[in-house]
Amino acid sequence: IVPLASETLDQRKAKIIWKLNLKIPYTIRFLKNILATMVGEENREVEHDNDTRTLTVRIREGLWDMTQLEKDLLKIIPADLVLKLEVM
Repeated sequence: IVPLASETLDQRKAKIIWKLNLKIPYTIRFLKNILATMVGEENREVEHDNDTRTLTVRIREGLWDMTQLEKDLLKIIPADLVLKLEVM
């Protein structure tokens, strides 16, 4: 894990926690809890539409590297889900 120069110590700690928790089995509850741990309950939204098999994750701007988050989420969510990653 390579920290960005602009990251705070808390952001670096959250990144470590995230990497340690990249595990399977994946559940919506697990994802909501780990994202809340990383960025705070009020800074994230997670929606799952079972009809369209879409998982939408919204994170408040500037709290996380969205490119890395997308890569990590694609590793843990089921392959039949479409991921939509958005900035709040």
